[in-house]
Amino acid sequence: MPTRLKKRSRKYVKKTSTLRLLLLISSFLVVIIIGFVLYHNRANNFLARAVSLPIDDTSIERSIYLLNFNPIIESAGGVKLTEYKQWNDPDQITNALIPLFPQVSNSYVSYRIQERQEVDGIYVKPDGYQYTDESYLACIDRTGPCHSPDIIDYQRLFNDYNICSKNVDEVWLWGGPYFGYFEYNPVAYCGRTTFVMGFNYERGMGEALHNFGHRMEFVGINRVGDGNWQQNEANEWNKFSLIDGHCGNIHYPPGTIVGSEEYMYNKATSVNSDCEGYLSYPTGPFPVQSLTCNSWGCSQEGYVQWWLNHIPHNTSTTVINGKTLYNNWWKYYVYFDETFEPVPTAIPGTFSNLSATLPIPGSAVFNFDYSSTSPNYIIDISTYPDMSWDTYLTFAQGPSSPVTESNPTKWDKYSCGRTLYWRVKTTTGVQSDIQSATVTCITPESSPTPTSSITTTPTFTPTPLPSPTPTPVELLQNPGFEIDGNGDGRPDNWTTNNKFTRNATSVHSGAFAGRHYSASNTTYNVNQTVGNIIGNASYSFSAWTNIPATSDSFTYKLQLRWRNAGGSVIRTETVKTYSSATGGWDQVISTRVAPSDARSVVVRMSFSSLKATIYVDDFSLIKL
Repeated sequence: MPTRLKKRSRKYVKKTSTLRLLLLISSFLVVIIIGFVLYHNRANNFLARAVSLPIDDTSIERSIYLLNFNPIIESAGGVKLTEYKQWNDPDQITNALIPLFPQVSNSYVSYRIQERQEVDGIYVKPDGYQYTDESYLACIDRTGPCHSPDIIDYQRLFNDYNICSKNVDEVWLWGGPYFGYFEYNPVAYCGRTTFVMGFNYERGMGEALHNFGHRMEFVGINRVGDGNWQQNEANEWNKFSLIDGHCGNIHYPPGTIVGSEEYMYNKATSVNSDCEGYLSYPTGPFPVQSLTCNSWGCSQEGYVQWWLNHIPHNTSTTVINGKTLYNNWWKYYVYFDETFEPVPTAIPGTFSNLSATLPIPGSAVFNFDYSSTSPNYIIDISTYPDMSWDTYLTFAQGPSSPVTESNPTKWDKYSCGRTLYWRVKTTTGVQSDIQSATVTCITPESSPTPTSSITTTPTFTPTPLPSPTPTPVELLQNPGFEIDGNGDGRPDNWTTNNKFTRNATSVHSGAFAGRHYSASNTTYNVNQTVGNIIGNASYSFSAWTNIPATSDSFTYKLQLRWRNAGGSVIRTETVKTYSSATGGWDQVISTRVAPSDARSVVVRMSFSSLKATIYVDDFSLIKL
């Protein structure tokens, strides 16, 4: 019996081995067939990183995992943060974003939401800190501290939400200020590059598109270009994004002046550009034409759409300076891993020992150690702690540490006493944590005054002079909206509203103006209260306003609200009402007599149903 069992066992083993071999062969063939189908259908939208394969012109649909962190504020009756702060609806902006991509990519790229999840809370910081409702509201209302470090731990996020198992192409995060998102972040936690988009629902559609513009810049620099982005024509990406004569970049439209005209999407002056030629890239022609901001509607949202639409999107390939390029640059946007140059892959490293010296006058110097190698290092710098806005990309660059910028005041935000935030990144996208440094002004030592001999001066009788006319005293603080001492992007001394920011896009004088912007019909006020008003005295009030072309129906009122000693409003005077575009800067000047019992006055900018952009500058209130 044992012998028979042993023989039967050998026969069974032999039969089983054959079956296993057949199963393995069958499985291998199935894998090959599935892989072939997946490649041509683009079902997963990624291929093996180790091989650069040709990519056909079939349009592609990208799948999204959308995470909306929108805490419920219990102390406000259980309403969501967006509702409590009257911020934008993230779903509304998402639903407006998705249809834009087939339009700007010549029908090559489209998106669909594969899974959406809403989270009652704010994601944890790398050190384990997590905002409560109370601590977060204290942070954004400036009644309590904001946590540092600010940026979230992306790898922990992927682990906590099992993102790799979802097999999605992209992750879109929604949140508020200080939630800690990068505008875009290419991560490789799932064995391939996954772009994580970070959106702020305090802001609108224009800012969301702005993030995609920076992502396209990153792709262009590292796939179309050679990883070294400069204002020259050294490669096809540098040429396309050249501000002077070509298509510009996300911060600087064609023909704008670096340093003084950043974000100037409404520049009405004619400039020369050959950007229209990129619609028929690479054959052209590329005629130099005159254009103004009317080409994109003089808005940020319109400009980014216009810029993305001019990204080359034609078929086939071309060889330029020995490099084969797809004529459809959107392929690099979609197939970032598959279009890498066949060169040895650098081992990702880590940054340490970061420090910066920011003097005026002198060169800005950025020091760091990197555990691996990179042919070039890029410094980005910002006025925002999370670098989600008002960021000067490629402020400085160099092949090794330290990276030096010899003309740091090229950026008007680089000013004495200002705290700036910076990061360093490699050409492959590895970037450091955000650092901070304060601009220090160096006062030159004065030479000692020579001691002079005492000379006897004859006495004389002075001639009486007429009394000088008193210089009018400005009663408003920060009337030109120039000051932002805490770096929150909002003018100091005026009441805070997320729709009102300090901006350099359009100014009447100085470096900054105030900017009111809303992506949805919004009603709100921004005020400043002036005390020590004298009853029956005359006061002169003036203000400048610039309202770009818009089809929106809105009301904007400049008001003076006089108050008595008890703080009650005793009279409201509307100095001027706007409801349409001004065609440039418009000034209102009015003299008003304070009520006899007035002790203070509120200077108010009052908006009703605003879905447009309004710039304000050079306010003044003077006692006559």
